[in-house]
Amino acid sequence: MISSANYFLMPEFFFEQFSRNFIKTGFDYSTDELLISHVTNQLNETLSLLRSDFPLLIEWLNWGSTIFPTVVADRILHRESLSVLDYGGGAGRQYVEITRPLGEVLAKKVQYHLVEMPEFCRYATPFIEQIFKDVYLLRFHVHSEIPQIKVDIVSCTSSLQYSEDFTSTIYRLLACNPEIFLVINTPVNTSMTYSRLQCNLEPFKIPQWVFGINDLDSLFRTRGYKRTFFSTHQLDYPTRDTPPNSETKFSTLFYIRETAG
Repeated sequence: MISSANYFLMPEFFFEQFSRNFIKTGFDYSTDELLISHVTNQLNETLSLLRSDFPLLIEWLNWGSTIFPTVVADRILHRESLSVLDYGGGAGRQYVEITRPLGEVLAKKVQYHLVEMPEFCRYATPFIEQIFKDVYLLRFHVHSEIPQIKVDIVSCTSSLQYSEDFTSTIYRLLACNPEIFLVINTPVNTSMTYSRLQCNLEPFKIPQWVFGINDLDSLFRTRGYKRTFFSTHQLDYPTRDTPPNSETKFSTLFYIRETAG
């Protein structure tokens, strides 16, 4: 059974080290204890939204979390359908966050594609299938790798920074030819791209990227996308050995395809 007791209590975030290259630690999410804990947390977040009497956002303190539901609501009204790809989407909580506010009629227009790690999918998919049994495979699809499909919107909420080869990941997501690409609640600065270690899950240390905004813009520009929005909305967590002038903040970016799809 999935236990909800204290699932939302996380040790305080902090980071250490920095490197222009991805820091290798041997960290592996396939470690059963950590993976099951992560899956459990994600499932409980989704269930808490479904049990609420009214639409909620899990990360309501990070206003960037409102971007995805808002963009979907804006785009769906005059369309027959809208396809979205949620990279690193956990157990589908953002499906709930984008569809509950829409109401039943508009929600049926959403084709939702969740992409997660193969190990995560192995544990979580049987639960996800039960939670979303009325829409599973009809409008809710789970993928253990980035699918080769056309979608209208790609959303990456606090996920790109954990991809070792983020350039390849971004290019594979852009191959889905979205009109809109959202990068939400992600560490960004105006100086440089570097790697650091997330240390809130001792003894594990999780490598992640901090993105230089100019580096991200250049990647998207090579595929015909232009940034139209950038906002910082949360100060960075404590970091040891921070590179000089990093000015890192958790941020949300909005990219739009300039060329016809």
